[in-house]
Amino acid sequence: MFLNSSTLLIGNDGGIYLSRNFGVSNPTFVSKNNGFNATQFYGCDYHPTDEDYFLAGAQDNNTQQFTSPGMNSTTPVVGGDGGIPHVSQTDGQLQIAATLNNNYYRSLDGGGTFSSLGGAVNNDKGQFINPTDLDDAQSILYCGNDTTHYYRISNLAGTPVGTSLRITNMGTRGVTAVKIDPTAANTIWLGCSIVDETTSNLVPMVLKITNANGTPTVGLARTISAGTDPSGVQGYISSIDVDASNGSNILVTLSNFGVQSVWESTDGGTSWNSLDNNGVNLPDMPVFCGIFAPPGAQLSGTNGGGIILGTALGVWTASTISGNTTQWIANNNGLANVPVYMIKYRPANTSLLVATHGRGLFTAALTGVVTGVSNNVITKDFIKYISADANQLLVVKGDLNTVKMQVRIYDAAGKLLYNQVHPYQNLTIPISTWSKGTYIIKMQGNNRENYVRQFVKR
Repeated sequence: MFLNSSTLLIGNDGGIYLSRNFGVSNPTFVSKNNGFNATQFYGCDYHPTDEDYFLAGAQDNNTQQFTSPGMNSTTPVVGGDGGIPHVSQTDGQLQIAATLNNNYYRSLDGGGTFSSLGGAVNNDKGQFINPTDLDDAQSILYCGNDTTHYYRISNLAGTPVGTSLRITNMGTRGVTAVKIDPTAANTIWLGCSIVDETTSNLVPMVLKITNANGTPTVGLARTISAGTDPSGVQGYISSIDVDASNGSNILVTLSNFGVQSVWESTDGGTSWNSLDNNGVNLPDMPVFCGIFAPPGAQLSGTNGGGIILGTALGVWTASTISGNTTQWIANNNGLANVPVYMIKYRPANTSLLVATHGRGLFTAALTGVVTGVSNNVITKDFIKYISADANQLLVVKGDLNTVKMQVRIYDAAGKLLYNQVHPYQNLTIPISTWSKGTYIIKMQGNNRENYVRQFVKR
């Protein structure tokens, strides 16, 4: 908007800017974003131990590093359009920032510096904002690629290696969503959709890939007939989630208008049920992401758990899942009706991290989350036993071929007290300064082995 012949006020994907000398050949612009947040984030991730540290990739505004709570300045770590970033949850030193397509930067010093993975790894393929997920235990990034392929970047903590892998079941679809299976080692889920509608118009497909870190095997391939958008194009899978407490529960979202946007499988992907009944219980709008709420989380009802969605109109939740009669409720107190492109749950402080496409980054605490042992599957022979006294906790390992393990200890209120990566060996953890009472230890090996137990410090 021109205020006069030389003064221009504009709005763009970075907010509001003013030029008072627009009539010259090289006008200058000044940001007028004092207290106004218009950043359009595509994706985000959190740090395993620092609750104020986040990475978030933004349209035209870099990958931003957050290190302070509240409305504070951020630091761009990679320029241009920012894609979906990652912070390793087993080693916060390893971090990934993404730009367009398959182009990535890596930090090995906790976000202090980032450097390109280089032309031998960055193949410049995949989607504009390419779907990815990081296998923390294996330090492998799984990505979209050309149609009929997915891309694997292994050895991220050392010398990275990029491998393109063809999956014939995909047809001419491209990968539009990636999810590491939290319940099965070296297993990933791919959402495959039409990315070039001029070539074909295939129904979207969900693929389960086993042995994804080696020669992949298609463990399951199912199409989801969600309908077509107003122009006749098939639905576009925007996200996949796997219930960490029940690997048979799979959630898929689609980001078109005019389609059934939320689907759940309770039998490991064999069959699928719509949860939104053609817009009757959820407005007809794009759903960009969905996650299973942690057990016990209080959402929009009295029952704990449920599903959390990021939509074109903010965050929506359902506590009770009942097929196409599921009741969805907007949960946007303090959050505008703004597109939400990514939601992540941070177990360490039972909070949600939300990347909005137009209002910046938000966090929110979840109440009622169960941090006990009942929702975890214990891997046989991973840990023999634990034993606590007033001064130390003894951990005696099992006989598996595990290399390293993440050890977390929580108090009875769910507060994270201890979070370290150790070699797979017997451990003695000092606890003499802790109060008497009940604690929970959770351990995960590099091959997704799990062990969870309560113990009492007397």
